[in-house]
Amino acid sequence: MNPLARLAGFGVVLGIVLAGAAFAGSRIDVHPGRPAAEPGMTAMTDMAPQPVRGLAVSDRGLTLELARATAPRGRRFDLAFRIADDRGRTVRDFDV
Repeated sequence: MNPLARLAGFGVVLGIVLAGAAFAGSRIDVHPGRPAAEPGMTAMTDMAPQPVRGLAVSDRGLTLELARATAPRGRRFDLAFRIADDRGRTVRDFDV
């Protein structure tokens, strides 16, 4: 058997194995007992936006202040913030 035919046969077998694995994976119930969500819908769609946590920090007289307190779930948005000193003034010059 020539090398090109062997390579083509390997590709076909590999494609069949990967397709079978993808099909089997799509049929596995990863959360038994929980109802599956409708396609395109999440279980948290009706909940209010959650506040952003973990970014409101102060250290050595400087504070990270976020422009918004919540983030839209599942959507991209611009994160805007400023660094304020202990008097509330925006700090613009930093040592790198």
